[in-house]
Amino acid sequence: MPWHIPTDGYGTQFGVLGATRGYGSRYDGENYEVHLCELCFFRTLSGLRGELVHTMLNGETEDLSNYALIAR
Repeated sequence: MPWHIPTDGYGTQFGVLGATRGYGSRYDGENYEVHLCELCFFRTLSGLRGELVHTMLNGETEDLSNYALIAR
């Protein structure tokens, strides 16, 4: 059951984290979708930012405050 957070005047609010694994992946054909409450979504996003800096950017400083943001 997804975690939906009721918000006055806006219905339920949640973030979605998803992945579709394709040909060549050891998870080929698997699809994932996780519905997260607002707090959990932004905690997860923060963790991804930290991993990006640590793993992909080798600890280099880069402004990731808008990481994954596609609209405001």
